[in-house]
Amino acid sequence: MFKVDTSLMIDYNICNTSWFDVSRYGRINLLKRPVVGIISNPLSGGNRKGLNHIREAVQRRSEVCYVEADTLSGITSALLEFLNRHVNVLVINGGDGTVHAVLTELFCLFSADNMPVLAVLRSGTASMTARDVGVKGDRDKAISRLFEWIDLRRPAFVKKRSVIRVEYSSAKPLYGMFFGALAICQGIRFCHSRIYTKGLYGEAAEGVTLFRFMLATLAGNDKLLSSASVQVSLDSGPYEENNLLLLFITSLERLFLGLRPFWGSEMAPLHYTALGANPKHILCTLPGLLLGHKNSFCRPDYGYFSHNIHEARVILDDGFTIDGELYEFQQAEPVTVKEGGSALFLQI
Repeated sequence: MFKVDTSLMIDYNICNTSWFDVSRYGRINLLKRPVVGIISNPLSGGNRKGLNHIREAVQRRSEVCYVEADTLSGITSALLEFLNRHVNVLVINGGDGTVHAVLTELFCLFSADNMPVLAVLRSGTASMTARDVGVKGDRDKAISRLFEWIDLRRPAFVKKRSVIRVEYSSAKPLYGMFFGALAICQGIRFCHSRIYTKGLYGEAAEGVTLFRFMLATLAGNDKLLSSASVQVSLDSGPYEENNLLLLFITSLERLFLGLRPFWGSEMAPLHYTALGANPKHILCTLPGLLLGHKNSFCRPDYGYFSHNIHEARVILDDGFTIDGELYEFQQAEPVTVKEGGSALFLQI
């Protein structure tokens, strides 16, 4: 049984719909057999044990274009081939970083009338994007269900989600599903250097990192978790400067471990959350906020900020992350994060 977003209204201007139609509740009905493109990143965490199952599964299928790529240039070449082959369903077999790279190139190369439906597999170390909008279950079972859907017309649904666009001075626009700064970047470095090296991966590693950083917040351990002064402007409003521990913007509705740490009430596609350097009543507030439950202590003057937004302009000192990939710079730079378009994600 699928959980369907009943608020979904498909915008037929965001992708090629010549091969399917969609009910108002998101059920996808095939009008003809889709052309499938698969990008596999062999270096993603879940793929390092091998890709034999997928390679064997695609050998006998003429409608599948299969490419393995572990570099940005390889992903670009694959997408150009898919564009020429008129691919309708793009399967991303990689982690969050691979999803970020594919989205960045996809939104640069494809126009709305040839944009494919996306099927994201849980093939990374964390797979936060896949756990929210991807195909359920492990990689091999997901591929089998994808082909059964095509062959047997099994039930499937799509979710429409906004994709974030990140602009800063020294790069072309970047696209992804999650933008983070400050403690988010510190947590990624901690996880890579202190947790993954002990053989712990996935949501378990992220849970340990979150617990360690919560303890650091309570203890005021600024060696592990440091704050910074950040200027933020939301939806063309004036810049406000605050000393923050954490800041993120996402279009995902579920983060790792099922957390939903956003509680804004505005009608807008992106969730913005920030945590002040010295949040008050944190023991009473934080457990509920991690699940999106606002209480009376959840106030900006106590150090808790959350809104639904269309755009944020942020002046940062030391970089940011998009979907787990770190971007660093040496001096303060303005960064713009906004809705960069929408995509349809396949649910099988």
